Amino acid sequence: MEMTDNIVDAGHSVIAQIIKRRDSAQSDRRIKLGLVVEGGGMRGAISAGALVAMERLGLSTVFDEVYAESSGATNSCYFLAGQGDFGSAIYPDYLSSCRFVNPFRLGRIIDVEYAVRQVVGQLRLLDVAGVLRSPSRLFVPLTDMRDGTSRLIDVKAEGIPFLDVLAATCAIVPLYDKPEVIAGVRYADGGIANPIPVASAVLNGCTHILVLLTQPVPFVSRGFSGLAKAVWWPRWRSWSAGFCRAFERQAAAYNMARDLAFGRRCAATGVQIGVLAPSGPAAAAISLTTTSSSRVRAAMEETLRSTLDLFRLAAVRSSARASDLESRVKES
Repeated sequence: MEMTDNIVDAGHSVIAQIIKRRDSAQSDRRIKLGLVVEGGGMRGAISAGALVAMERLGLSTVFDEVYAESSGATNSCYFLAGQGDFGSAIYPDYLSSCRFVNPFRLGRIIDVEYAVRQVVGQLRLLDVAGVLRSPSRLFVPLTDMRDGTSRLIDVKAEGIPFLDVLAATCAIVPLYDKPEVIAGVRYADGGIANPIPVASAVLNGCTHILVLLTQPVPFVSRGFSGLAKAVWWPRWRSWSAGFCRAFERQAAAYNMARDLAFGRRCAATGVQIGVLAPSGPAAAAISLTTTSSSRVRAAMEETLRSTLDLFRLAAVRSSARASDLESRVKES
């Protein structure tokens, strides 16, 4: 694979294949479309905006497989259910408050129980049946707290309740110190052991992969500072040695995943990866724990507009190429 930065434009091969899949009655069996969605707490509003745009453009059913972690998994569920617009409201309307983010609530600075069980499960009810009807397979990584290894959940095939999977992959420790228990095993944030699961999509045979990032192109994870480690040390002492190692390696694993997405590391031969990353000022103004609904809404709308522009231009180019080809065939 050519070593490029893989940032998408309207002429990118991955975008072209997505448009072709939407507009064609028959799909090329050699093409396996994958979608990878990054999480990031309140920065999930950024990928939510991109998915709303894609839903409006009729792209909810084009992907063979979707890989998503943390808040990206929640966004992906709404997207696959055809509820992208409906579900995106969770960020400005329900999560941009001290009910979800409270820096004085140690052990539950972010309240995943509220976000998943009440907001997604009741106030902004996810259509689970709609997700199950979607033609796309959905994979969500979790981190096993016994040893720090990643478990990739095939959500439809394994039959684990959706809200349990979402609660587990969104359990961003130590900001939320209540891991989800599934079949007797404690699981935490999927982004610890398998952040931005691009490699999982490649290993499963996806040939064309669109990656929705919530951090801008120049971003590099530095991990936890020495002060942060000192503050959280009493809680880390209760973790297993394997989980502690995974937690310490999280920043390096995250940066390696970005390197793969951007083409700084080689994927398998023939695999095409396109990256859609935020670049505007509104997206840069929010963090994992932002509680300003106006800033969150602005970031979401900024990404929504840029994604609509990208795919609309790609569709115009695709149509122009098809018309040109048809004209040439007629002339010959």
